Amino acid sequence: MDMIYGISKSKDILLSSISEALNEKTKKAYVIDRLSDKLSCELDDNIDKNYCNTVIDSSGESPVFIIDDSDVVKLLGSKFEDLGIVRDGSSKNKTYEKGYHVTEIVGLTKNKKQPISMFSKVHSSVSKEYVSANSITFEGLNRIITILQEKNKKGIFVNDRGYDNNEIFKYYFKQKQNFIIRLKENRKVYKDHKWYKITTIRDSRKGKVHMKLFFQGEEQVIYR
Repeated sequence: MDMIYGISKSKDILLSSISEALNEKTKKAYVIDRLSDKLSCELDDNIDKNYCNTVIDSSGESPVFIIDDSDVVKLLGSKFEDLGIVRDGSSKNKTYEKGYHVTEIVGLTKNKKQPISMFSKVHSSVSKEYVSANSITFEGLNRIITILQEKNKKGIFVNDRGYDNNEIFKYYFKQKQNFIIRLKENRKVYKDHKWYKITTIRDSRKGKVHMKLFFQGEEQVIYR
């Protein structure tokens, strides 16, 4: 309860800000230690499930989910637990730096412009418990798809080219979900009894595919 009250009052998630908002008579360092005791624990399963249920209920009959991997870079870090090496996506030269991987799944709702987070996990490949990036992705997808199946719904899962691998394809087919994956340029596809590079298929359709989108308050036609 202290954590919820502190976040609401301070409008911040930093422990230092939360402890100040609580305005307790004890030393600030002691309050921060007390608040941080439970941070390593996952949310109660019922809380997490109820939260995901609420988001899915507000997302319409064909819920859309976006899956993406990013990174948190700690350039000056040296004492952080399980500090690994990541490719800094925000740097000009995409250099490798000290940091962590982040897997995020967000849901789109009918009435809100901003997507809503449904799964967010910071992970490191040097952690003893680490298996693979796919295992983290499947953990988040399983959480959402289990609820969809309880509601007899199918989601539309949108993935960038980092998810163009056979294990991801097999997973979606097994779960009987709809999905969109941006393919890598070296991917080949089988069409009309022949193999084609995906770039050949792409170029043959360039400018021929059009659709209507609602953008900045107006309906517009776009061509791809």
